[in-house]
Amino acid sequence: MGLEVAGMVVMASTARGHRWQIAGAIAGLLGLFAYFATITFRRILGGRFSDFNVFYSAARAMLLHQDPYLPGRRSYIYPPLIAFLYMPLAHLSEQKAAAIVLCADVAFVLVAVLIIARECLSRLEADKSALAMLVISVLSIVLVFDKVKDELQMLQTNGLMLLMLALALRWLDRKPTWAGIALGFACNIKYLPLILLPWLLVRRRWRTAAFFVVSAAGFALLPALQSGWDDNLTHLSVAFGGLGHMIGVDTASAASADIWSMRAGVSLSITSAIARITHRRHADFLMLPMVAAVAGCTLVMIALAYRRNLLPFLRWPTAGRQSTQPYRALIAIEYPSLIALALVFSPQTNPRHLVLLLLVTALLWTMLRVVDAGAARVRLIVAAAVLLLGLTFPWGGTLTRFAHGVRPWFTYGGQGWCILLTVGLLIGSGLKYAASLARDDEIAEPQITMESQFAVERLEVA
Repeated sequence: MGLEVAGMVVMASTARGHRWQIAGAIAGLLGLFAYFATITFRRILGGRFSDFNVFYSAARAMLLHQDPYLPGRRSYIYPPLIAFLYMPLAHLSEQKAAAIVLCADVAFVLVAVLIIARECLSRLEADKSALAMLVISVLSIVLVFDKVKDELQMLQTNGLMLLMLALALRWLDRKPTWAGIALGFACNIKYLPLILLPWLLVRRRWRTAAFFVVSAAGFALLPALQSGWDDNLTHLSVAFGGLGHMIGVDTASAASADIWSMRAGVSLSITSAIARITHRRHADFLMLPMVAAVAGCTLVMIALAYRRNLLPFLRWPTAGRQSTQPYRALIAIEYPSLIALALVFSPQTNPRHLVLLLLVTALLWTMLRVVDAGAARVRLIVAAAVLLLGLTFPWGGTLTRFAHGVRPWFTYGGQGWCILLTVGLLIGSGLKYAASLARDDEIAEPQITMESQFAVERLEVA
């Protein structure tokens, strides 16, 4: 009797400790977002609306049946969908509208990081408890702290895109139609999710890919309800023309969104770094081959990693047969890695876009939780250190004398190279772990021996 009472006391104590841990994790997560929101709200009260004035001006223009792409305080360069969706906010003062957008963006990022953490834990066969999900979420945000702050402070739309990417990952197996719709919506916010379309096709996710294309077209045409068919097609033409303007295509004969050149110093991608280097040396013709060479080497190294771990790189089963390991784990590894590689090789990646790296940091912390091998853990710790140091360098801000002295770090795309190295280390460790899950599944499958088969036959005869 005494032992039973002692056991009940220990269990009650453990349960109380667990509840306190969950409470602490929730407090930490909410504290981070309260800090971000407070900083941004103070800026709004001071009349500083950052990028929101672009969306607000475009929404007002569309509400008044005017051209949202006409130059104002700053030019609107995105697909027309966001201007259309923001129209109700145009009835409010800019300050009130910005406060609403801030609350929405906080909710988008918060929900997205929780979904991503939950999916990574589930797909990697890790502990799926509420505490694990909360801890992974907190650590994921800490690793890209400045980037989450920048996204919320700038009142941008990357948080909404992150939420759509998170929902698509969650729905990919169970609700492929909705996964495609989420991605179609996301690529009407910004174009980066388009990289997932060829991946869906290669991975034989036909339904998701089909609804991706159909919904992308549908959301692109949705603003025609306000602006009319002809004007909406013109707006889409201007938005897509901006992509040509960004990469240096001559668009003088047609209107195009005023997107900065990919050589702009604000872009941290490897593609922009190579474009800056070749342009300074009057060798623009070398830009595309050099980018293709770096991307090609990256693809070859990834393919070799698949081969080394005896995992299929291209020959996957149909979507219905990808619900077992190693495919569930491979999806968790490939999906964030593709988004990170899109940022690395995009013609223009600004610091505020890096909030999308929450996909990568959630995977990284989940891998550290499940991997036991010492060498793999060391690689993951190095990956986390490279990402943290790369994204925060130069320390002290970009306007200091020290930052001015290390300008080559920006010119040569230091942050982009750090992200690429992080993804490489993460993929290497992730594939090894996925291969171990596949072996465990094979061992767990019931094997019918000759003796058991003989016993079955004797029972049938009897």
